[in-house]
Amino acid sequence: MLPKTLLRGLTFLLFASLFISCGPRSQMLNQSDWQANKDNKINAAATVFIANVDFDAKIISVSDNKLVVAQNGQKTDLPVEVVSKIIFSGDQSKKKKIIWGSVIGGVLGIAGGYAVGSAASSEKGAAALAHPLSMAIILGGIVGGGFTGSSFTKYEEYSFNNELVPYILDEDLGPEITPAELRGYSIFENLTNDSDEKVLQVQIFKMKSGKFFLLYDVASLGSYGVKWQTVDEDYLQTQKAKVKTQK
Repeated sequence: MLPKTLLRGLTFLLFASLFISCGPRSQMLNQSDWQANKDNKINAAATVFIANVDFDAKIISVSDNKLVVAQNGQKTDLPVEVVSKIIFSGDQSKKKKIIWGSVIGGVLGIAGGYAVGSAASSEKGAAALAHPLSMAIILGGIVGGGFTGSSFTKYEEYSFNNELVPYILDEDLGPEITPAELRGYSIFENLTNDSDEKVLQVQIFKMKSGKFFLLYDVASLGSYGVKWQTVDEDYLQTQKAKVKTQK
């Protein structure tokens, strides 16, 4: 029969695993839910996803077809048709909760792990903590505590049924145009007017209106951001001609 201290330690590990399975409280919502709730999201902080790119922003205003968002104090219009999903967190201190949960779970895990290690072997002190059962319980405490802290944060995730159609500028370029390709072909040189700002990559999507949505990452003095522009086909034809002349 297992000693009582060992049983208590194993019980602790079981509860840690149970906390892990719970996960954060999250509401998965759709585009119709967004239409019903969008007016309540003015001035709310959110994480906005466009295809495989996400960025943090503040929602300034909303309409059926457009969002106005602010990044680093700059307001920009964003067509709703290019948005993949928007996540709102009800608690901006999520990271602190995860850290404190991990610390508390780790302390409890060490206490439980020491008890198990002492009961399962004749070793004491640090040697008892090095016992495999002790290490398992300590790890369970840390991970379980982190998930427990995370579980107190509530999310609202709005998924949009927007299927973005990638546009390939040239057969030699992929869907994500790299900085080397931008420099090598001298294309998209007017995407930014800031001399310190560098464009990291460009993606192009065709919109329902027939225009094109340029999505690009930028870096400036060690900080990173996401920008976009809406352009017409003539603009892209000019960029295509530049690529052909450089081949």
